Amino acid sequence: MIEWTTSAREELERYFARVRPGLQTSGADAAEVEDDLKRHIDEEIALARLPAVTVDDVRRILVRIGAPDY
Repeated sequence: MIEWTTSAREELERYFARVRPGLQTSGADAAEVEDDLKRHIDEEIALARLPAVTVDDVRRILVRIGAPDY
């Protein structure tokens, strides 16, 4: 299992806190979209073969995948 730094987890939670309201008002199932995004992020981390996930890794991945469309 790949370890996450505390700051990396906090950054991901801040990201979800920013996009969640837009998802909810769009009628999308916010929890489902978050789960999909988490899976995508986990795939990116696995492909990069990161020994540990840092806040910079999370930011780089989030920029690459972009915000969800809603």
